[in-house]
Order: sequence, then structure tokens, then C-alpha cells
Amino acid sequence: MLKTKEDILNLPIKAEGDQVVLLGDIATGELTFEDPSSYARVEGKRSITLAVSKRVGENIIETIEAVKAVIASESEQWPENLEYNLTGDKSTDIETSLNDLFNNVLAATLLVMIVIVWDFSVFAVLYWSVWRFQVLFYQVFCCWTCKATPSIWLSCLP
Repeated sequence: MLKTKEDILNLPIKAEGDQVVLLGDIATGELTFEDPSSYARVEGKRSITLAVSKRVGENIIETIEAVKAVIASESEQWPENLEYNLTGDKSTDIETSLNDLFNNVLAATLLVMIVIVWDFSVFAVLYWSVWRFQVLFYQVFCCWTCKATPSIWLSCLP
């Protein structure tokens, strides 16, 4: 608990190896009274606000999960009548957007595969139809150039 000026000034700010920078090393403290410049209320009750923001390049979902884990572990030590609310939690919206994106990519991939398979099957049918037509044309042409009669033409057909 922070009860005195010294308690506040002895708060660690940064630690590197064995060196610890305390708040008193970089600031001065005075015990004074000041009227609040703003008020925070949730559902009409007095409250305090703690804003947590992620670092640049960090994963917001992991940051929110870490905040929730800290709250869950620390809330056991809080008074029983103390309530907390998480406001502005964007992780659920982001997870929903990522799920929608995944589903859209999956659907697009499936549609592209269907179109490719259909296109290849149509190509195969057309190719074999044209090939059979070419064979038929070749046989008729050969029979015609040999001056064969139509009955012989029919015997030349596949």
C-alpha cells in the first residue's frame, strides 16, 4: 500500500540488471491536495479509469488476454465490494473479423477450385469431341479421295 510520500517515491520505474531507477530519482513529490479535474462514473457510481494500450507491433488479442489474466489473478486480493468492468475491449470484434476473413478466404478458394475443375472438365469434353470429329473427318476424307462409295464410307467410320 502507498501511504506516505516515501512509498510513492520508492516505486521502481525501470530495472536493468542490478540497477533500479526509482520514481524519486527522476521526480520530486509533494503531499498536496488538489480538486479533481475530472470525474469518472460507471452506471452512476464513482469509479477510476485505467487505460491500457498495446505497444506498436504487438498483438492486441494477446495484450487483452494478458490484461484479463492479470485482473483475474489480482482481483482475489481486492475487497469483495469492489467491482470492475472492461470497456473498449476490441479483441472480440477483431476475432470476429479474423474468423470472417478466414471463412471468406476458404469460400473463395473452394469456388476457384470448383471453377478450375469445371473448366478442365469442359475443356476435356470439348477436346475429345473435337478429336473424334477430326478422326471422323479424316476417315471420310480418305474414303472420298479413294473414290469409295458411301457404303464403304460407313465401313470406314469408327
